[in-house]
Amino acid sequence: MIGISYLTEAVSKKADLSEEQTREVLMAFFETIQQKLNENESINFKGCFLIKRKPEPFKGSKNCTKHQEELEKLSAENKGGGFGIFSEINKVIKHCADCKSKKEEIVKNTKFTDRLTIQPAKELWANKN
Repeated sequence: MIGISYLTEAVSKKADLSEEQTREVLMAFFETIQQKLNENESINFKGCFLIKRKPEPFKGSKNCTKHQEELEKLSAENKGGGFGIFSEINKVIKHCADCKSKKEEIVKNTKFTDRLTIQPAKELWANKN
């Protein structure tokens, strides 16, 4: 595993800076990343990777009461019927103001865990010969 000491040494050689200057820059960089993650911001290094905090999974209905009852009724009536039975009601739900406002409220009140997701970019693994 690579630590701060190794990074400081490697970057200072490439950037032609003293190790002390490099260490200060790296620590400021990591503090900024930590601050932004605490503010639930995603950090995207184009061509390298994306870092973001994981949201807690939402438990409950994402639709208004009326449409949730209709979905439950359809589900009970058509057990094993596949997803085709939901296509008509989904068209209605997309345009329902109550469903939209409930989904917006869910997004607004989303809480985040202390876990991170790191998604490497495809270019990161490209074979560079």
